[in-house]
Amino acid sequence: MSLSAKVQWDKQTQDNDEDVLLEEMVASNNSSVSEDFYAHERGYESSITHSITFPNDSKVPMGSKIELQPKLRLGGNTGPLTLVRGSEESHTEVELVRLKMPGVVPPNSKVTVTVTRRETFSSAPVEISVGGAQRALPICARASRMSK
Repeated sequence: MSLSAKVQWDKQTQDNDEDVLLEEMVASNNSSVSEDFYAHERGYESSITHSITFPNDSKVPMGSKIELQPKLRLGGNTGPLTLVRGSEESHTEVELVRLKMPGVVPPNSKVTVTVTRRETFSSAPVEISVGGAQRALPICARASRMSK
């Protein structure tokens, strides 16, 4: 049985983005000379999960491999993603993001560094052709990105 899949990115929907506070660092310097900031670099995880949901009456057989081309991948990945009906209907990629912190705290000042992660949920239908019949199924992506 032949099977092909195409993500319909033109029909993509996106829920509201949410900023999540990961960490807030505060350093005060009441002296007349610059002082080193207590953290030079920090690492935070960024992730993206792609999943596909099949309707109960789907004609896609269990164990079918579905190759999709996501809009966003992590870690330099650019190729397609293979999901398997019934066993691997989601895929998560995790990447460590390193953020540089301020080098010094100027004299008579206070430095505040706020690290947030933006979480996004989007969904797009996937047109799957199984032996000529077509059915649109949603593919969902949940992504998080760092900012400071």
